[in-house]
Amino acid sequence: MNKKLLFFILLATSLLVLFGGLSDEILYAKSGIKKWIPFLMIFLLMPIILSRLLKLYYINGKANLAYSLAPVILIGPLFGLWMSHLSERELTKNGLETKGIVSEKWWHKPRKRSGEWLLKCDFVVDGKIYRTFSIEDEYNSYKIGDTLTILYSPRHPDNNTIVELD
Repeated sequence: MNKKLLFFILLATSLLVLFGGLSDEILYAKSGIKKWIPFLMIFLLMPIILSRLLKLYYINGKANLAYSLAPVILIGPLFGLWMSHLSERELTKNGLETKGIVSEKWWHKPRKRSGEWLLKCDFVVDGKIYRTFSIEDEYNSYKIGDTLTILYSPRHPDNNTIVELD
């Protein structure tokens, strides 16, 4: 098989897997190697494949590096938007509500930006404890121990949001 065709197929397959072939367990993973699979595909696998393909077209040096990394700037944000869309669609279509308890709250101040209050809630589904992602408490309305409503996916409870803060 022609090497150029092979690299085109590898690149196209990587994009198809990234945008349609990853399981919920990988997409909503909060820890472990599964969490890193999309990141590694976007920032390592695809640039390497694209770089090898460009070398076959005699594009080397800085041009090769620039062209290999340029799609990362496009694919990374697009994947983030795609993930957000999938999450919202799943929660709208199949989401269930339960009560969660504010388990963590802290002040976060990134450099050169104003700070914000963040919190996480713990909630139970089928006897297992889950934790929400960090969500901004814009008006500093809640404290540790408060009860809030959690909307979660019954297929994958790590896909969740805090209704009062959404």
